Amino acid sequence: MSYYTPTFANINSGWYRKTTDENYSIDRNSIDIFWNDICDNILINYIKKYGCFYRAFCNEIKNDIEKKLNITFKNIRYYEYYFQNRVYELGYFDYILKNYQENKNNKFLCDC
Repeated sequence: MSYYTPTFANINSGWYRKTTDENYSIDRNSIDIFWNDICDNILINYIKKYGCFYRAFCNEIKNDIEKKLNITFKNIRYYEYYFQNRVYELGYFDYILKNYQENKNNKFLCDC
């Protein structure tokens, strides 16, 4: 399974939101405390700009959220899973799935 597929880490099965495995749930619950519409809007902007490849910018998404809310993700692991989970919760799965289908066979040169 590719890093950029909409089903990365099988998040679409719902396991991430439901798990009580502390390896994931402690960090998820820590993010839930500060996550708000501002965070959603930052994530959505990356999704709209980069489609299924938004995951390549998870560190930038995290940095933007930290700056905007004056918080830190320090010691929070797997925030990429949280972002991926929000894609489903916000209703963007079909959007990134379509984008993935349109681009999965294309080659891209990253400007980064």
